[in-house]
Amino acid sequence: MRDIDALGHSPAETVRENEKTATCTVDGSYDEVTYCSVCGTELSREAKVIPATGHVPATAVRENEKAANCTENGSYDEVVYCSVCGAELSRETKSIPATGHTFGADGKAEKCSVCGAKNPDYKPPVNFKDVKPGAYYADAVAWAVAKGVTTGTSATTFSPDEGCTRGQVVTFLWRAAGSPEPVGAKNPFRDVKSDAYYYKAVLWAVENGITSGTSATTFSPEDVCTRGQIVTFLWRANGKPSPSKTGNPFKDVKSGDYFYDAVLWAVEKGITLGTDATHFSPSDTCTRGQVVTFLYRDMAQ
Repeated sequence: MRDIDALGHSPAETVRENEKTATCTVDGSYDEVTYCSVCGTELSREAKVIPATGHVPATAVRENEKAANCTENGSYDEVVYCSVCGAELSRETKSIPATGHTFGADGKAEKCSVCGAKNPDYKPPVNFKDVKPGAYYADAVAWAVAKGVTTGTSATTFSPDEGCTRGQVVTFLWRAAGSPEPVGAKNPFRDVKSDAYYYKAVLWAVENGITSGTSATTFSPEDVCTRGQIVTFLWRANGKPSPSKTGNPFKDVKSGDYFYDAVLWAVEKGITLGTDATHFSPSDTCTRGQVVTFLYRDMAQ
């Protein structure tokens, strides 16, 4: 009997066995195996790696949202998750800008329609029949009434052309400053009674060097003020600032006058002008319309 030589294995196509699926972050694996197509003997086995697939970002979503309001920024977390495994891929805190107040379509409403805050620029309708919309003092009167600096001389009149008295002007200044309490209670003036509307204003103005009495015992609250006096009161209320310019265009304002620096300062700051190019007219009566305009230009601009 003669031997017949072995035929040898005939490798079949490789197959995968023991496959472990890859995830977003962890590699998978499988055995690549070759069998003999004739006898089925395992001819080879090799471990193979299936690379991790990596995350697949989904559309960003908002979390932990805090709404903005009129004055404060809001915020939210912008978060991106993997659409496959749900892992959090990124988180960034974003700001939502404050909305700002809503004072009506024209910005002139008294209060914010959202939070109720008062509009600092609100000007109540001026119903004074002697204050026309186009008058130079119209905005100043509206501002003064809105800020409680003054009221009309009646429910329907402001009397802008009336001379402004000493009692009135110190009261306007005092109210514009927030109606501070006088430090001292001593009142040297026999013509300033404790129940007068200008009582605390007079004491405050004298304490702060804005004005003094017309004598040691009188204030003369009903005396009408001049243009020179009014700008001096304002200048002193502002701390007596020195004018930055030294030129003086006014023939009727001399360097030795008590109102000299006050006039130059007021004109330089745009609080008032001269009555013409070369005259300030410091002795002319200062009207109620002029005084509230000076205050408005000084404090509201």
